[in-house]
Amino acid sequence: MQLHIKPPPPIFMKGVLDFPNFCSALIELIGVDNFFCKAAGDRLKIQTANPESYRVLRYLKDNEAEYHTYQLREDKPLRVVIRHIHPSTPTDLIKSELETRLFEVRQVTNVLHKIIKSPLPLFFVDLEPTVYSNEIYQLFCLLHTKIKVEEPPNQTHPTHPT
Repeated sequence: MQLHIKPPPPIFMKGVLDFPNFCSALIELIGVDNFFCKAAGDRLKIQTANPESYRVLRYLKDNEAEYHTYQLREDKPLRVVIRHIHPSTPTDLIKSELETRLFEVRQVTNVLHKIIKSPLPLFFVDLEPTVYSNEIYQLFCLLHTKIKVEEPPNQTHPTHPT
C-alpha cells in the first residue's frame, strides 16, 4: 500500500506577462521537475511538488509579485481553547506563563460574547507546531486557576480511511 502525500497548496499568480521567461525563472529557483502551471483567465495556478519548493516560491513576495496562497498544514499553529481563566487576565500574562512551561506561543486572544461583546473566561491560544505543542492538553492548572484545554469548536478533522 502506497502512502499518499498531500501536495502543498497551490499558488495563484496574477500579472504574468511573459510565461516562458517566468517558467525559466521558476526552473532556476526550484528545479525543472518541482512544479507545474495551469492558466485560468488572468491567473496562473502554480502547483509545487514538495514543501521545500513551495517555501522557496513564497519568497515571490520579496519581488512584490501579485499572488495568494494558503499556509502549509505543517506550518499552521495548533489552536486550543483554554477555559476558566478570568477574563480580566492580560493575554500577555497567559502567554508568558505558557512560555515558562516551554510552549512556543504565537498568540493569545480573549474570546468575546457574540452579541454583547463582553470578555468571556475563554481564551484562544495559537502555538507553534512543535513536537511539544500537543502537551498543552495535559495542563490542568495555569495562573493559580483550574483550567480545561480543548480543541476549538467546529475544527475540521481529517477523515481516516476505514
